[in-house]
Amino acid sequence: MAVRVGAAEKPLGVVRVSMAVQSIAARAQPARRLATTIAIVSVFAAILLALALALLWSRRIQRITEAASSISGGNLSARVAVSGHDEIAVLGRSLNDMREKLSAQLGTIDRQRRTLDSLVSQLREGVIVADADGRIVLVNSEAVELLRISSDGADGSFVGQTVEQCVPQHNLQALLRRTTNEAPSDADEPSRESVDSTGGNLETRSQEIELQLTTDTGVRSVLARAFDIRLPDAAGGESSPSARIGRTLVLTDVTELTRVMQVKADLAANASHELRTPLSAIRAAVETLRAVDWPSDAESASRFVDVVDRHSGRMEAMIGDLLDLSRLESGADRFDTTPISAKRLLEELHTTFADAVTAQNLHWKTSISSEDVTLTANPELLRMILRNLIDNAIRFTDPEGDIALSVRQDGETIVFEVADTGCGIALAEQQRVFERFYQVEQARSGPDRGTGLGLSIVRHAATALNAHIDLHSTLGQGTRVTIRIRQQV
Repeated sequence: MAVRVGAAEKPLGVVRVSMAVQSIAARAQPARRLATTIAIVSVFAAILLALALALLWSRRIQRITEAASSISGGNLSARVAVSGHDEIAVLGRSLNDMREKLSAQLGTIDRQRRTLDSLVSQLREGVIVADADGRIVLVNSEAVELLRISSDGADGSFVGQTVEQCVPQHNLQALLRRTTNEAPSDADEPSRESVDSTGGNLETRSQEIELQLTTDTGVRSVLARAFDIRLPDAAGGESSPSARIGRTLVLTDVTELTRVMQVKADLAANASHELRTPLSAIRAAVETLRAVDWPSDAESASRFVDVVDRHSGRMEAMIGDLLDLSRLESGADRFDTTPISAKRLLEELHTTFADAVTAQNLHWKTSISSEDVTLTANPELLRMILRNLIDNAIRFTDPEGDIALSVRQDGETIVFEVADTGCGIALAEQQRVFERFYQVEQARSGPDRGTGLGLSIVRHAATALNAHIDLHSTLGQGTRVTIRIRQQV
């Protein structure tokens, strides 16, 4: 290497320096080794850093994957622990948000399902739903009990089984198999069209039949009503064009309604029959009185007047009993309770029936366990019960017989007992004497026959009073009726 010394025009000289090439190479060798070492270390450091970052990210992705797999398996409690704001954190938060929304939706669906199951299971009516192919979609417990059906499925479910497998009655099978694709027959009821939520017309032909079913509690009258229903398709909902038309069968137990209607029909028939007899007697007596010469045949005229008086009195008593019975059955009246002295009640009843007891030449007996016995009840209902029982006892007891009325306290229960030594009631008739217009053989004839409503009034009044009645009778020896009224503490 040469370097000039001094100005270029007049250089003072040149300094020359030289070194052997081997010496220069020897000095550069450590620098090259250092650079190589640094490069190798940097590569290894970069590789280790990349591996560490890859391991860290893979673990986070693995946790997200495990959470997603758990959620897809139905475990909605799985969550991803995320931190930071990178792409993995955003993915984890999105997965958590999806889990929460899915959990909320499934919770809503589950509540709706449980509400529907609870509603359907608690319905008093039996419900069966079948699809267009005649396969069961829904059956509630009331329908199972009414139809006494059992499932052939391993899990005890009826869903998916055919109508013929579940419903043994052929007429009910026909109702469930009937779809809107079938043409109505002449015997069908007129069709009614209703507009569904999709704006389309759903023709709902309602059919009704009444049938008798034998159940564990006896024969029951059931009203079966069937109508079309729109069922959602698996790929859509009720508004889907592929929604199918099924059939719903509703079974209503009308046993009590049928019984009440029969009772009303019997009541009208019996009342008409019972009223016709005294009316016929009164009319005959009136027609006879018109032809009787009163001055010359006063005895016959008086006899027919007695007939009119007796039968009109019987009609008046029957109408009064019918009004009492109607008032008790309607439940429209409110029967308030008041404290009642048992001693005063016995004295009142003795005064009321004193003339009848004397006329029949009977022996009246009363007993009370304590003069301080007091009960809380409705006095009108209690008097109605005791008066009818005493009236029956007097009516069916021969002269010189005994009529006994007693009151005693048995813990929290007040017990009234009306006993007589009359004709008694046959065992076969004791279950029917509380029916309307039913009269035992001894009461079906004679001038003093009753209305046949007294014991029916007693039964309804006791029900309104929350009292329990026991009847014990022996034919030819007498009858004892016990009324137990439990007192509220």
